[in-house]
Amino acid sequence: MLNRYFGNTRNPKTSQYFFQLMEHSVRDLVGPGPFTVLAPLSSAFDEEPRIKDWDKQGLIPQVLRYHVIACHQLLLENLKLIPNATSLQGEPIIISVSQDEVFINNKAKIISSDIISTNGIIHIIDKLLSPKNMHVTPKDASGRILQNLTTVAVNHGYVRFSNLIQDAGLLSLITDPVHTPVTLFWPSDQALQALPREQQDFLFNQDNKDKLKEYLKFHVIRDSKVSSADLPRATVWKTLQGSELSVKCGAGSAIGDLFLNDQSCRIVQRELLFDLGVAYGIDCLLIDPTLGGRCDTFATYSFSGMKQKCQYSSAFRGSLEGCQEQCTVVIQLPKCCKGYFGRDCQGEGASYHLTVLNSSERLDNHSSISKYWNYKVGVGAGVYHS
Repeated sequence: MLNRYFGNTRNPKTSQYFFQLMEHSVRDLVGPGPFTVLAPLSSAFDEEPRIKDWDKQGLIPQVLRYHVIACHQLLLENLKLIPNATSLQGEPIIISVSQDEVFINNKAKIISSDIISTNGIIHIIDKLLSPKNMHVTPKDASGRILQNLTTVAVNHGYVRFSNLIQDAGLLSLITDPVHTPVTLFWPSDQALQALPREQQDFLFNQDNKDKLKEYLKFHVIRDSKVSSADLPRATVWKTLQGSELSVKCGAGSAIGDLFLNDQSCRIVQRELLFDLGVAYGIDCLLIDPTLGGRCDTFATYSFSGMKQKCQYSSAFRGSLEGCQEQCTVVIQLPKCCKGYFGRDCQGEGASYHLTVLNSSERLDNHSSISKYWNYKVGVGAGVYHS
């Protein structure tokens, strides 16, 4: 495992990186990976004048994740062939070659390479890397996050989506203890403004408020605070709405990027923490063609005579782990809306054309190609026309 290599006291040149991972509870490298780690020399931490300020502001975890490329095990020869990659922290890393030596961000040189572990590969670099756009998360003395999701959304450019959540009456549902912690995917203000007029007219029409609510719930994973390293996986995530959401790793010119639903949407900002969970910025509005006829419900069951781990607070020792005799479990129950049937909740209704953005065009260059689905009102399946 990668963390075992860094923790080996016989490797003092890189042990400081491991100690920082442990000190700041960054456990991403314990996962299955694969990861490519650009591990700075221990001396690089001492040479960085901003390290104390970063520590005071709680920014060290972002710095550490900036040295990791997830989903790929890149040998030195692989790095020589790619100009850039996206770090686990979310910002790009620039890779260049000069006189057969590899440099990162035109600053740090790889001085030792291809140290292979069971879940990744390590390259040692001579300088500490620093991301350009780190975000400070206000916390109290005990480490409790002091900002709610509305504040985070406003501060990072997701005002329109936050307003939609409130207007649709979803805020109280998302923040209900039954569903928290939550992982949210927020389309940026730019992404919503770039939607075709026909799509905006439908989604934001007061007559379609119930339908909009279902679309918004498709952007929520309940009962999970998922880190960037854990988002991509072989199985799909179940959304609050009931439909499935997949997260996959990019490849080719998009190494390190994370995409939702077969690359229809890209994560553009990562791990925006708030008091009840975490949010990710995305570059489009998620619209699943199977969405429409699902009306999943939630049931609460209590079990006595069983023991389950739980958290409780102590005035002297903070948050502690214990167990309780009677346990409550919330279960998501698949259910079709009235008039819809079958596993995919299909039904009949009037047709309309719903415009969705083509994944091959990025919203950040302000261009999009529209595809049209001959879509049934409230029906999960449609006929695609190119």
